[in-house]
Amino acid sequence: SVAVKEQKSLDGAVGRLVTILAKDRSYMRVYVENEENGTKTITGMKCRDNNEYRKFKPVFERFRKTLRQFAD
Repeated sequence: SVAVKEQKSLDGAVGRLVTILAKDRSYMRVYVENEENGTKTITGMKCRDNNEYRKFKPVFERFRKTLRQFAD
């Protein structure tokens, strides 16, 4: 199954959280898509279940904040 949540900020940035569950429910993939000032970034992670996702979400968020664009 696939779940999508979309958010828009006041400055026009768009963010989407896409969660994909394996057919056999053995794992899930979580993708975060951000679009700001014409630049789109997509980051993702694979985890066993929602408990594991919650455990590693703070690390994932810190990693996402370290990404910088240096060239097109």
